[in-house]
Amino acid sequence: MTEPLVLTIPIPPSVNQIYANVPGKGRVKTKQYRQWLDLAGWQVLGQRRGRRVEGKVDIQIEVRRLSANSDADNRIKATLDLLVKQGVIDDDKNVQKVSAEWADVDTCRVTIKKVDP
Repeated sequence: MTEPLVLTIPIPPSVNQIYANVPGKGRVKTKQYRQWLDLAGWQVLGQRRGRRVEGKVDIQIEVRRLSANSDADNRIKATLDLLVKQGVIDDDKNVQKVSAEWADVDTCRVTIKKVDP
C-alpha cells in the first residue's frame, strides 16, 4: 500500500468567497481566490516533490476554524480544485470520499490516500 501524501496549505477560502458574478463576464474567480491558488500552489509544489496520487483517492481536510460561523465543508471545493490544478490528483471525479473537519492545526492539512481498485 502506498503511503498517504500529506500537504500543509493556507486555509482555503470559503466556497462563498471564490466566485463573483461580473456583468458581461458571468462567474469569475475572485481576486482573493486567485491569490490563494497562487500561494497554496507554490506551497504544494515545494511539498509534493513530484509525487502524484493517480486513480481513485480518499481525501481528508483538517482545517483551523477561523470563526464560529464558518462551515468546514465550505473549504472542500477550493482544496480539490487546487489538488487538480497542481497535478496532485488526476481529476476530482476520482475522489471516492472527502471529509472536512475542524482541527487543532496551524492552517490546513490535507491527506490524500490512494484507494485500491
